Amino acid sequence: MIVEIDGYETEAFVSGKKCSAGQLLWQMKKVIEHTEDHRHFTSLFCLMFGYDRIIYSDEISADFVIDIDTYRVYKPVY
Repeated sequence: MIVEIDGYETEAFVSGKKCSAGQLLWQMKKVIEHTEDHRHFTSLFCLMFGYDRIIYSDEISADFVIDIDTYRVYKPVY
Protein backbone atom coordinates (compact mmCIF):
# COMPACT_ATOMS: atom_id res chain seq x y z
CA MET A 1 0.00 0.00 0.00
CA ILE A 2 1.29 3.46 -0.87
CA VAL A 3 0.50 6.46 1.30
CA GLU A 4 1.18 10.08 0.39
CA ILE A 5 2.07 12.36 3.30
CA ASP A 6 1.18 15.92 2.42
CA GLY A 7 1.68 19.10 4.38
CA TYR A 8 3.38 22.47 4.47
CA GLU A 9 6.98 21.82 3.37
CA THR A 10 6.26 18.07 3.40
CA GLU A 11 5.59 15.84 0.42
CA ALA A 12 6.49 12.18 0.71
CA PHE A 13 5.42 8.72 -0.32
CA VAL A 14 5.72 5.74 1.99
CA SER A 15 5.01 2.07 1.41
CA GLY A 16 3.75 -0.40 3.96
CA LYS A 17 1.25 -3.09 4.80
CA LYS A 18 -2.35 -2.61 3.76
CA CYS A 19 -4.63 -0.98 6.34
CA SER A 20 -7.82 1.06 6.55
CA ALA A 21 -8.28 4.83 6.62
CA GLY A 22 -9.25 4.51 10.29
CA GLN A 23 -6.01 2.70 11.11
CA LEU A 24 -4.00 5.36 9.27
CA LEU A 25 -5.82 8.09 11.18
CA TRP A 26 -4.94 6.37 14.46
CA GLN A 27 -1.28 6.05 13.35
CA MET A 28 -1.19 9.72 12.35
CA LYS A 29 -2.53 10.79 15.75
CA LYS A 30 0.07 8.66 17.55
CA VAL A 31 2.91 10.30 15.61
CA ILE A 32 1.50 13.78 16.26
CA GLU A 33 1.44 12.98 20.00
CA HIS A 34 5.22 12.49 19.78
CA THR A 35 6.14 15.48 17.64
CA GLU A 36 4.50 18.73 16.66
CA ASP A 37 7.25 19.46 14.14
CA HIS A 38 5.87 18.37 10.75
CA ARG A 39 9.37 18.19 9.29
CA HIS A 40 9.97 15.01 11.32
CA PHE A 41 6.52 13.47 10.78
CA THR A 42 7.46 11.17 7.87
CA SER A 43 10.60 9.79 9.51
CA LEU A 44 8.83 9.14 12.79
CA PHE A 45 5.80 7.63 11.02
CA CYS A 46 8.05 5.18 9.18
CA LEU A 47 9.99 4.32 12.32
CA MET A 48 6.94 3.76 14.52
CA PHE A 49 4.85 1.76 12.06
CA GLY A 50 7.30 -0.02 9.75
CA TYR A 51 6.75 1.98 6.56
CA ASP A 52 9.48 2.53 3.99
CA ARG A 53 10.01 5.91 2.38
CA ILE A 54 9.94 5.82 -1.42
CA ILE A 55 11.09 8.41 -3.93
CA TYR A 56 8.46 11.07 -4.58
CA SER A 57 7.11 11.11 -8.11
CA ASP A 58 4.07 12.58 -9.84
CA GLU A 59 3.66 9.22 -11.56
CA ILE A 60 2.89 7.32 -8.34
CA SER A 61 -0.73 6.87 -7.32
CA ALA A 62 -1.33 6.69 -3.59
CA ASP A 63 -3.95 4.48 -1.95
CA PHE A 64 -4.45 7.08 0.79
CA VAL A 65 -3.29 10.61 1.61
CA ILE A 66 -2.40 11.78 5.10
CA ASP A 67 -2.78 15.56 5.27
CA ILE A 68 -0.78 16.69 8.28
CA ASP A 69 -1.99 20.28 7.99
CA THR A 70 -5.69 19.42 8.35
CA TYR A 71 -5.21 16.10 10.21
CA ARG A 72 -7.26 14.19 7.64
CA VAL A 73 -6.84 10.82 5.95
CA TYR A 74 -8.61 10.31 2.64
CA LYS A 75 -8.62 8.30 -0.57
CA PRO A 76 -7.39 10.48 -3.45
CA VAL A 77 -9.34 10.84 -6.67
CA TYR A 78 -7.22 10.72 -9.80
